[in-house]
Amino acid sequence: MGSPSLKSLQLISCPDVGNKGFAEAIKKSPLLEELELSRCSEVCTKVVFVAVGKSCPQLKHFKLNKLGLRHNDIRGCSDSGEALGIATMTELRTLQLLGHELTNEGLIVILENCPHLESLYMHSCLNVEMDDTLRDACAGIKTLSIWPQKW
Repeated sequence: MGSPSLKSLQLISCPDVGNKGFAEAIKKSPLLEELELSRCSEVCTKVVFVAVGKSCPQLKHFKLNKLGLRHNDIRGCSDSGEALGIATMTELRTLQLLGHELTNEGLIVILENCPHLESLYMHSCLNVEMDDTLRDACAGIKTLSIWPQKW
């Protein structure tokens, strides 16, 4: 995995891909613009997402899908750590988070550090509740979908 000319990468249900291997491979993909990680229980730390942010400066679309994973399948993952890692992906235009344990604070960190973000789709991120602070932070987002809505 990892190619200097790779622009799009989807990893779906890859339990054998771990943090270390993924971080090393992603460093070899500097032109990556789209990344999807769906049900990859072993790829999930701040270090990995910081590696993506640093190694893939052209990344514009990121999808992180944890739907279908049991909580104890996600070893060593921290929602706040992942949020800090995603926040290093400063050129993002589209962010999709599904089944993530992200909090309002983590989402605000991402929004503050990803100034080009135009589209935010969150599904089953049950720790996010729309309040005035979050509403203000999302003001610049053109397409915002948070489901279920907790207003």
